Amino acid sequence: MNKTMKTLIKMEDYVLWQNESDDKQVSMYFCIEYAKLLKSKPTLGQFVPTDDEGNVFKYTSETGHNAYDREYQTALDKVIFDGWSIESNEEYFKVLSQQENRLTFFKRGSIYFNGIYINTISDLTQFNLKLK
Repeated sequence: MNKTMKTLIKMEDYVLWQNESDDKQVSMYFCIEYAKLLKSKPTLGQFVPTDDEGNVFKYTSETGHNAYDREYQTALDKVIFDGWSIESNEEYFKVLSQQENRLTFFKRGSIYFNGIYINTISDLTQFNLKLK
């Protein structure tokens, strides 16, 4: 059974979704990995490409060369949420936007989604965020 999750969902829904699989051992592995993801703190690099220090990539076709292209592609591969762009890239905070949504990452570690404090990725399940 080849199925792809399109949006971030609650753990309960994920378990029921995985329960449809014929291979219960593989399903259990995916459930554990998804639980680890949901318990983790969101990172800027999961929404937009960042370098190894967590700085937003400033990629243009003029700056591209082979090593930079590979580094950018690696960063792009780590992005798991679809459709986000950088709105404000300040020293002490970064604001991302996706249509009417705003996600703010503060340098000291606080994260807010449309003004709501976010502690873990699980806190984001209520917003039906699109996955890549």
